[in-house]
Amino acid sequence: MPNVFNMVNIPYNDSQKTAEENAVPVVRVALPVPLKQEFDYSHTEALERGVRVTVPFGHRTLNGIVTDNVELPDTTQTLKNIQSVIDLEALNQSMWWSFIEKASSYY
Repeated sequence: MPNVFNMVNIPYNDSQKTAEENAVPVVRVALPVPLKQEFDYSHTEALERGVRVTVPFGHRTLNGIVTDNVELPDTTQTLKNIQSVIDLEALNQSMWWSFIEKASSYY
């Protein structure tokens, strides 16, 4: 009797991928909104800290700055995608990041 499991053509299911294959880079973005938090967005690749991006935020589109790449988002909801990358290179991070972080914690 032939083995039926070898004869059946089972289509490949994306849910059978490993966690690494399903992983989508999550980029944390600071936005000019009156909320003391950063927001997570998905992108095709990790972005360097300090790169400016355009993202959807509610019913509008905002420019923000990438602050970090994270493995797990802060939410279980589906992440929105980054619409565009404005800069090819990051802003001068060595001079400004410590100042920006101190200012954001102060205000």
